[in-house]
Amino acid sequence: MNNLLDVPITSITELTPERAVVVTRAILRSECTYSKLGPDVLTISCRLTTSDGGIDAEISVPPEVAVPGDCIFKSGLTGFQIKSGTTFKPWTISAIRSELLDSNGQLYSEVERLVQSGGRYTLICTGHDLIPKQRNQSRRQIATVFAQKGFTGYEDLIDVLGASQVAEFAECES
Repeated sequence: MNNLLDVPITSITELTPERAVVVTRAILRSECTYSKLGPDVLTISCRLTTSDGGIDAEISVPPEVAVPGDCIFKSGLTGFQIKSGTTFKPWTISAIRSELLDSNGQLYSEVERLVQSGGRYTLICTGHDLIPKQRNQSRRQIATVFAQKGFTGYEDLIDVLGASQVAEFAECES
């Protein structure tokens, strides 16, 4: 598919938390339409100060529904955590621990519910145009925390998207 729209990476890396949620919501809604799914499969809120249990958005697709392979989500349950800005560095274990674990060292409630049900975990980092090494390290850090909490073999259900990937999905939606 040829895209007529070019989304500059800086338009993604400079998103405020509020705008990052708005852009992600637009992409997820568009991806649901592309997959011929109704709006009822998507849950996302623009309330940034409400405790969310570690998941900002969720898409729940019945397992028997085929989702196009180039979609941002797959059949089943996918949870999204949205991070903006450059201070959050997902390739570091400290950043990932603070994102996934509460003050008692337990998985945040919605993250735990997601992994207990075998759902996909996708971390969206709009503040960084991740190089492959950073993206791979980020996935490994998440998998390490999940394994430490008893959820081993989870690597294939984790994705980390940086500014380039977000821009690509935004371009596809035009």
